[in-house]
Amino acid sequence: MHTRLVRHRHSHSAAETQTLLPPGVLVQKTVTLALGELLVFCTGVGTSRLSRQDLHAIAQALGLPNRRSRHASINPESCQTVEEFGMLPGMVSPFLHPELPTRLAALVVLP
Repeated sequence: MHTRLVRHRHSHSAAETQTLLPPGVLVQKTVTLALGELLVFCTGVGTSRLSRQDLHAIAQALGLPNRRSRHASINPESCQTVEEFGMLPGMVSPFLHPELPTRLAALVVLP
């Protein structure tokens, strides 16, 4: 594990952030996923993107109907991370304050 955090300006993709990291250090990317009314954090290491198969597997693991995965929204406008999770602007992280009440239904760690 890398021994320090690398801070950077707001980026829009894991690939942009990856270019700022030292060789051999992988980016951890986290996105908010809305499945109907449920909010889910999806986090993983590297620059991969959520596929339809990933969305289907997440909905299935949460016991949701398949149609929910077809209408999933990534980083939905209805969820403002600053207010919802107490994070800095532009930040989405799986590390939340344990006493902060949220609408978060699950944390999905992607392979």
